[in-house]
Amino acid sequence: MLGRRVGWVAKFLGTLRRVAGMPDYADHIEHLRRCHPEIPIPNEREFYSDFVRGRYGDGPTRCC
Repeated sequence: MLGRRVGWVAKFLGTLRRVAGMPDYADHIEHLRRCHPEIPIPNEREFYSDFVRGRYGDGPTRCC
């Protein structure tokens, strides 16, 4: 029972990230391993921090 809930939550969060425009971490890692083996693999927190920093820069993208 708990395993199904965990799986459902993971799917829900993945869908929510895609709706928000965030790339998928697992797909990114697969791409790095396949196409860029020389680049170190970031952990999930670093990956999303880099995405947010790249998306929003040093501040908000609008005034309000």
